[in-house]
Amino acid sequence: MNYKITEYKEEYKSDLIRALVELQTHEHNLSNTRKSASTMLCEEYLLELIEKIKITQGKIFCLLQDEAFTGFISYYIEQDNTIFEEENSKSYAYISDICVLKKFQNNGIAGNLLNKVYEDLRSKRFKGRIRINTLANNIAAVRTYEKYGFKPYEIIYEKEI
Repeated sequence: MNYKITEYKEEYKSDLIRALVELQTHEHNLSNTRKSASTMLCEEYLLELIEKIKITQGKIFCLLQDEAFTGFISYYIEQDNTIFEEENSKSYAYISDICVLKKFQNNGIAGNLLNKVYEDLRSKRFKGRIRINTLANNIAAVRTYEKYGFKPYEIIYEKEI
């Protein structure tokens, strides 16, 4: 199958919102802390994400396989000025979202999307780290990220009171 990865364009908006709904539904099923998915909620999130990306040197990439939208990845650059962080850890690329539509999963698409982010960061001569997070019980995501070289960095525990 032929695929291409391209920067987000307005023409992909409905596909990207559909992917966000699928992603949000998946996360809602994993955790009662996540809102149930709605198109309106995902449209609002996408607008916020686009604004964040504009001011933080980020991008949204969409993967098309045989001209069909199959998934996307978004990232932006974060600055952490905590005095306890080493200099090489203060600036990092944060992958805010990665989604491969369910019917296209387990075909290496997530790896292609991650590689596109690496390539884009190298072209910007970015020096630093890449961070991504997921729900602790999203085993498929954890396995994928570890397969592509990510390691646990911070672990957040939660207790409801």
